[in-house]
Amino acid sequence: MAQSLEFIPAKPSDAPLIGQLGWITFAETFGHFFTPSQLEGYLRSAFLPEKIANEIADTQQPYFLSYWEGLPVGYGKLKANFGPNGQASEACWQLQRIYVQKEFLPKKIGAPLQDHLLAYARQNGAKRLWLYVHHANERAIQFYLRTGWSETRRDQVKFGEASFEFLLMEIEL
Repeated sequence: MAQSLEFIPAKPSDAPLIGQLGWITFAETFGHFFTPSQLEGYLRSAFLPEKIANEIADTQQPYFLSYWEGLPVGYGKLKANFGPNGQASEACWQLQRIYVQKEFLPKKIGAPLQDHLLAYARQNGAKRLWLYVHHANERAIQFYLRTGWSETRRDQVKFGEASFEFLLMEIEL
C-alpha cells in the first residue's frame, strides 16, 4: 500500500484542529524553554480557535493542513505581503509556522510541506520568504540551510513573557 501525504487549504472550521496541532507541536519543540505557567499562557493565547479562524478567513494568512495516511499531523502558515521589519511588502512573505508532530518527523513531511508553501507563495506573487528559527534548534536550522535558506541576522523575539534569540532566514523564490 502506498503511503499518502496531502496538503489541504484550511477553512475556518479547521481552527480547533489547527489549535490542537499548534499546541502539541509548539510544546514538543519549545516547551523546555518555558516555565509551565509561561508555556500555558502562551499556548492559550497563540492557539485560540477563534483567533486562528479569523486568521484563516484573512486571505493574507493562508494555512495548509498536512495529512499523513489520512491523519492530521501538522500544518503550515504563511503571511502574505509582510516583510521582516513588520512592514507591508508585496513581494515578501513570511513563513510563520511549519509544524509537524514529533512522532511524524521521521516520515520527512517537513520538506514536502515547505515545498508546497513556497510554491503557493510563488504562485501568488512572492519573490522572497523569510522566517524565524530558534538559534538552538539545530535540526531546523540545518533543514532550512539544506533547502536553500540563508541566515540574515539574529533578533530577540518575545513569546508571551519570555524573550528568545532567533535567526532570521530568507530564501529567494
